[in-house]
Amino acid sequence: MLQFREIELEDARKILDWRLSPRIASQMITEISDDIHAQKQWIVNSYSKPDFYHWIIQTDNIDIGYCSFAEYDSANKITECGFYIGEVEHSVLAIPALAMLYNFLFTALAVNEIHISVFEGNRVSRLHEASGYTRIPSQDERIVKHGEEINLLKYVLTKEAFLNRSRTIVIPKAPVPLEKWNGCPWRDRK
Repeated sequence: MLQFREIELEDARKILDWRLSPRIASQMITEISDDIHAQKQWIVNSYSKPDFYHWIIQTDNIDIGYCSFAEYDSANKITECGFYIGEVEHSVLAIPALAMLYNFLFTALAVNEIHISVFEGNRVSRLHEASGYTRIPSQDERIVKHGEEINLLKYVLTKEAFLNRSRTIVIPKAPVPLEKWNGCPWRDRK
């Protein structure tokens, strides 16, 4: 069974190892170093951000990946999404895990659009297109990574496109925990 769990400080090494693995690092826009202290601080800081949150993806209580949303614009109902399966043997679970994340973003956060950026040539583009994303070539960028220029392709998934596709697929239902997210913009603060 797929589920999301909140990230704990003890997850710092696991997430850092995933982020540094060549398979994942080669497709990430940000470049990071093997700095466990910076990784732990990143986790601590995430709890108070109003426009960012993240989770570990699990199957049968085994940690297999990471997902997040960032740049959440509550006024315009737009966000960006990040995602990877860190344990390659569980890659087949990417589509249902993404569907669960999208369902949360479109229902709980009431987002209207999810934006993503994907390096040209990344095979995951096909997965996103199958999920209903539309490419926006006018927003594509060229960035420099490791001294090389790379095309960064921009995509958008609208709530309408997702809901139309979700009528034809079964989306696993799972709670998305938010207990540690002190920056949650709609949390009742006492």
